[in-house]
Order: sequence, then structure tokens, then C-alpha cells
Amino acid sequence: MEITLLRANINNAKELHAMQVKSFKELLEKYQDYDTNPGNESVEKVEARLKQDFTFYYFICIGQKKAGAIRIVDLKENGKNKRISPIFILPEFQGKGIAQKAIRLCEEIHGNENWELDTILQESKNCYLYEKMGYRQTGKTGCSLFVEDVNLLIDTPEDINASLNNSGIQKVEHILYSHCDPDHTMGMRVVEQLKMDWLANSLGKKPDNPIEIASLPVILEDIKKQGTKYGSAIYYYEANGLVYTKEIRAFKKDNILIELVPVDEQEHVAIFIISSNSKKIIYAPCDVKPFPKSEKFQGADVLIIGNT
Repeated sequence: MEITLLRANINNAKELHAMQVKSFKELLEKYQDYDTNPGNESVEKVEARLKQDFTFYYFICIGQKKAGAIRIVDLKENGKNKRISPIFILPEFQGKGIAQKAIRLCEEIHGNENWELDTILQESKNCYLYEKMGYRQTGKTGCSLFVEDVNLLIDTPEDINASLNNSGIQKVEHILYSHCDPDHTMGMRVVEQLKMDWLANSLGKKPDNPIEIASLPVILEDIKKQGTKYGSAIYYYEANGLVYTKEIRAFKKDNILIELVPVDEQEHVAIFIISSNSKKIIYAPCDVKPFPKSEKFQGADVLIIGNT
């Protein structure tokens, strides 16, 4: 089966967008990662990329049929990584080795060295494909932040276990949530690894010192709605003594103060102001646009914006 690449341009934006939405539909429904999944992107975002000097979009073709597409970010600078973001194959063409051949063709066009890409860690077939082609996991994981002084974790992305293990973090006493999107909450089950003793649980003994889970009232209510067909995950963890929940607008422990600032009037998303000893850090776990105006943000020493 011969694979060829056909360069796309701005006139192909709607076609590319339709193919992208169709190709990522299954993963979007599975992970509900609406902030990061290309299947939830607008056609305007595709158009904006096509206008970039460093973006190269190619249709992946089998004969006269377009089986998918691949975008290459290539700044044409020595030592700079080239990036695949995204690559997608239409469902009817998946599982035929097309993506691998397309990537090889792009490497021939743009050079064989210094490449990077993102993929979902839980999608083992994708990880296997890329590793077979010579790519290696870098350890980049979902957006979260750990405040070591007070053993406090902000958000639990799906790969939070790996992040905690890689960082040597063994104790978490508090978890704050920025919002309820799955890419910030899917790793909530980490509380089981941190607190659950299954033998003791079978004997009716609950763990000591449950983990505090806290956020703005609206966000906490949103998170309590997440779960399975058996019900809310939070309620399950509370019933087993692993966690307790608390509605807050600020967290204070020792010399650490963390304020939760709502992004808008609905208060479904929060930004964190972390203060200690006259120092101030602003932590916005998502690329919030427009960034909210607040006098509280003035005089910050560091601004961290998570690109998720």
C-alpha cells in the first residue's frame, strides 16, 4: 500500500477540521478531555495554524483517497525540535500502519533528528507504535502542582500516580481542584493508593487522617457529580474514610496561604494565589482566556500558566 503526502493550505481548513473531528471522536467520548483533545477544536484554530509560517499540514493519501492528515511544526532552526501536533487517521483506515508510514515520510522531508509528540499514556497501542519508531517517553505528564511545605496537591490528572512517583512524593494531605474537567480530575483514584488498606477495610477499619478535598462550592459540587454507574466517586471515597470534602475560598496552614480566585461569575474555574513570607505565586492550571482582572494578582513574583 503506497502512502503519499499532499500539502494542505488555508482553503483546506474545513476539510481538515471535519476529518480531525471524525478521527478523534472515539477518544474524545472515552476521555472527555474537552480542553486538550483535537476533536473538540474549532475550525478557526485549524485556520490559524495553517497561517503560521512554521506549520506544515499534509493530507495522508492512499491513491486518490485522503486517509488522514498530519501537522508538522518546524521552525527550521538548528537544534530545535520538530513537533507532530496532531496526526490523525480516519476510523475506516486505522490499524493499517498508515500513521507510521506517514511519520517516516515527514522525517524524510523535515529531517530525521529532533522530533517530539504528545499522546495519551493510557493508549498503549499508540505508545507502542511511537516507541517502535524510536520515540521515548519523556515523563511529561498532566497539569498539577504540589506544595511541599504543606503536602498539598492541586488537581489530579489521569497520570498523577506517575508524577508523584517520579517526584518521590509519598504523602498528600490536601487536594484542591481548579475545575471539574476530566483532564484535571481523572486521576482522583490516587487517593486509594495513598490511603486505602484493603485488608483493614475488609475488617471494617477505616484509615486515619483522611485526605481533605476542597475547592470553591460550585467546583466541589461539579466534582461530586463525577463517577460511574455506581454513583459519585467522592461519595465512595468519603464512605470508606479516605477523604473528606470542604468548601473553601482560601486555604491556610503554617505560613502558607492559598486563595482561590474564580475566573468568572459562575465560579466553575479557579486560579490560585499562593503566598508565603511576602512572596506571591499565581497558578492558573489552564490557559485562561481572557485572564480575569483582580487587584489580588498585582505584585506577584511568579506567574505559572498551565497549557492544558
